[in-house]
Amino acid sequence: MRMPRRRASSGMNCASNGYKAEQMARMGSWEWDMEADVFRMSPNRFAIHGSRPRVMTAAELFPLAHPEDLSAVQECLHKVLGGEPEYRIEHRIISQDTGEVRWVSSLGEVVRDGGGRPLKLFGVSQDVTEIWQGMQVAPTLMQQS
Repeated sequence: MRMPRRRASSGMNCASNGYKAEQMARMGSWEWDMEADVFRMSPNRFAIHGSRPRVMTAAELFPLAHPEDLSAVQECLHKVLGGEPEYRIEHRIISQDTGEVRWVSSLGEVVRDGGGRPLKLFGVSQDVTEIWQGMQVAPTLMQQS
């Protein structure tokens, strides 16, 4: 079956707009296929990390977290795989291209098989560095006024 050109073009615009919307929000999507141990991220998610798009394993992903936050990330993951309804955490990462410390807020959900075994974890992450920086500056500004 052939799709009318206008509808096909509209679908491509929607995908392009979704990419642009992710970029504007400093947000990127991701998915971890646990059976294959393959972690996929949108180009915007890689941009947050300051790295080039590629397929990764979980072992390659964990070192991207700030060393002081790694245990909290692993604990949150352990809880959601154990039955918690969602993966939700704010933590620091170290940008691979600049070495800059950045803050990300992540929200994810587990897909389970009929027996409740986790198969995939998918979600979104947003760069919230500017918000964290603003929270650090606000008390100083209030003291000065």
